[in-house]
Amino acid sequence: MAGLGHKHIQNVLARQVIGMNGFSKVAVSCSLSLFFCSSVNAASIDIPSSFNPVGSGARALGLGGSFIAVADDATAASWNPAGLIQLRKPEVALVLSQTVRGEDVTLANTGDGADTSTSNFDVNYAAASYPCAESKCGKNMVFSVNYQRLYDLSREWNISVYDDFRNTVSQERYNQDGALYALGLSYAVQLTADFTIGMSANYWGDVFGTNGSEVVTSARERENAPGDFFADEDILVSSDFEGLNYNIGALWVPYRKGASKLTIGVVYKSEFDADYNSKLDYQVTSGNLSIPSTIATTTDISESPSTVTMPSSYGLGIAYQVSDAFTFSFDLYRTDWKAFKVKDKSTGSVISAITNRPIDETSIENSFQVRAGAEYRIISQKQTTNYIIPIRAGFFYDPVIGDGGNEPSYGIAIGGGVAFERWVFDAAYQYRWADNLGESYQQQLGLSYSLQEHQLYASAFYRF
Repeated sequence: MAGLGHKHIQNVLARQVIGMNGFSKVAVSCSLSLFFCSSVNAASIDIPSSFNPVGSGARALGLGGSFIAVADDATAASWNPAGLIQLRKPEVALVLSQTVRGEDVTLANTGDGADTSTSNFDVNYAAASYPCAESKCGKNMVFSVNYQRLYDLSREWNISVYDDFRNTVSQERYNQDGALYALGLSYAVQLTADFTIGMSANYWGDVFGTNGSEVVTSARERENAPGDFFADEDILVSSDFEGLNYNIGALWVPYRKGASKLTIGVVYKSEFDADYNSKLDYQVTSGNLSIPSTIATTTDISESPSTVTMPSSYGLGIAYQVSDAFTFSFDLYRTDWKAFKVKDKSTGSVISAITNRPIDETSIENSFQVRAGAEYRIISQKQTTNYIIPIRAGFFYDPVIGDGGNEPSYGIAIGGGVAFERWVFDAAYQYRWADNLGESYQQQLGLSYSLQEHQLYASAFYRF
């Protein structure tokens, strides 16, 4: 979300380029445009992980993320808090994730480009859940406290840009690191034998490190021989994010017959306003190497307090358990990205957080995710070998948000695990891909990039 501070970067640039020679003015504006115009005008640049709200856990990932109506382990708080009611014993959970993301960037207007990749290992989710039986609490209830890493903000681009018109070459680097995460308190209560509701209150703030990102951008531009003009720019944008939202969900079982049952789940994740504060540290050095007196360095530091409106979203899930051994699931999820905006606390101006332009100058569409999966369980209930081995697979459509239309992104997933005595271990692999991203909002650069993302999740649950 580094792009949210771009307005102040533009102000700094406007001040710095005054009085520079013509070459330097062009160098500053052009070399920075690739990173900051790109990062501002595409939410996918700033948040390269799925920008659509999903949940956590290896079991859910192995089902392609179709978990709203399944939601029967401690990660339910991140998918549908009503699903927590299916926990029968106190449970602790830990989910680890490894993400390797590769991007092939192309500037069609110049022919330049680069292949870049990032790799991150993180704690994706942690929770402790406690069920309270009807005999003790009047109704079956479950309480849970949880941590969820919702958005991975890591990205790195290194690109060489050649400009025949100005006879220059620029080495440009964009490096972003950080995450958005939330701490949640969740509660589920069974109202009837077939109907349960649940809710979560989530705090997004600096509890376990910074809730936000740090972006380092640099450009080294040189005039090819025989010229000696140069311009070096370095920008550091650090930001933090704080807010509070809630999720509510429900589970309904309209059909049961023997081991077969149909479950319908719904979830709503509220819109909320978050304080978003960014600090910009900018430095540019430019001049003529042959004339040392022309070389000058200018610095600027500014802070930008803003309010970010995060959009609401809601989902519908259907799960059909054919037997104790086989279940398939389907989720449809919608997010109101038209409401995703930023208000500058200093000026009161409001812009789209996707395009960084006034709301009436953008054409943002709401997104729909489609996810489906299936699970087959090998069950042994012998006295000496009491275990369950699940095998899972899934696929999904998860669009990338852009100006003028969303751009398609797809994925497949496989997973498995073992449940033995008090322990449950799950693992899943997901592959997500997309082509020609960025074209709808970077037409002046002819920028596009393809995405290949590999994710590996490992979950462990212990039931007391």
